[in-house]
Amino acid sequence: MHVRRPADNLQVPSLVVKTMILLLPLRYTPDGQPSETAVNRALLEAQLLACSWVVDQPLPNANTVKRSIAKLFQDELFTDAVRRATGDRSRTLKRARDTVAAIERAGAKIQVPHNLN
Repeated sequence: MHVRRPADNLQVPSLVVKTMILLLPLRYTPDGQPSETAVNRALLEAQLLACSWVVDQPLPNANTVKRSIAKLFQDELFTDAVRRATGDRSRTLKRARDTVAAIERAGAKIQVPHNLN
C-alpha cells in the first residue's frame, strides 16, 4: 500500500524550471560569463526563491538575466552575504532582495509573497 504524502501532488511549475535553466551556473564575471560551476547553496536558495515568484511570461532573455545576476557580484555587501554566515537572517534577506531585483531588472515580473525588508 502506498501512503500518499502532500509532496506527491506537488509539481514544479515549468516557468520555474525554465527560469532556473537561464541562471545556471550560479556565479558570473561582470560580462555575464560563468566564473564558477560549483553550486553555492546560498546563491541557489536566492535564485530558487526569486524564480518561484516569477508570475508572467515571456521570460527575459537568458543573456540579460546572466548579466543582471553578474552585476550583483560587484556589490561587496552581496558577496559578503553569499560567502559569510549564510544562515544569518539579514544576509539571507539581502541575497533574496538583491536577486529578485536583478531578475526584475532583466525584465521578469515577480510577485514576492513575503516582506523581504
